[in-house]
Amino acid sequence: MGTRIDFNNNLRLGVDPIDNQHEQLFRLAIGIGIHLNNDLKDCRSEIESSVLELESYISEHFGFEEAIMKKNGNPNLASHIMAHQRLTTSCAHLRKKIFDPSNQAPSEQAFELFEVLKNWLCDHIMKIDRIASSYMRQKPDGIKPRSPRISLEGRVLVEFSNKRGITGCLRNIGFNSLFLELPPPAPEWIVDSDEGLIHLIPFADKKPIPCQVIRVEPEKGIALILKDKLDMPFITALVRMEHRQS
Repeated sequence: MGTRIDFNNNLRLGVDPIDNQHEQLFRLAIGIGIHLNNDLKDCRSEIESSVLELESYISEHFGFEEAIMKKNGNPNLASHIMAHQRLTTSCAHLRKKIFDPSNQAPSEQAFELFEVLKNWLCDHIMKIDRIASSYMRQKPDGIKPRSPRISLEGRVLVEFSNKRGITGCLRNIGFNSLFLELPPPAPEWIVDSDEGLIHLIPFADKKPIPCQVIRVEPEKGIALILKDKLDMPFITALVRMEHRQS
């Protein structure tokens, strides 16, 4: 099983913020390769954590890269975004297979993900990113990486400090914020700055996450900021809940 991948000078575009993020993507892919090479009897938890970390960083990197190209007027931005979306879709598809409780050999999909990343990253950087690099060099100042997002969903209960609670479906999940989708209209008693605790449904053996309402969208739901960064065990539990509900 070939699980070697290296970030070399041929892959550098000469744009430090982008090169540094590309190198980090390679490091995360290498981490998956290490778990596979160790041939662990039960490497599911290590693989799951590595895959989630990789998926969230891909989201962060693509958002940063696209923001720079948009600011600098890249005429091929739409096709570049489509290329990003293809990898994002592939990663999410394989992640769902890896986390499927009925899957007794998650390392197979992890190896498939590793191969997809190895081939996609090298090909995309050498061809598509290199062509677009002139639109990445100009004026990157003022653009910051966005908060990473993971493409998954799950039902939760938010218990508010006024002793009221509401259930909804999580969308657009990040390590520091998330959006709770609710049937319209959102209850009028939920207002900005309300504090609460997020519980997974069905209730898991995980501590509830303190949160605060930062925006109410009556026809969609509520945006929440997290007082503590989500840890990988909580996100892993959320992914498993997603499979139980599907």
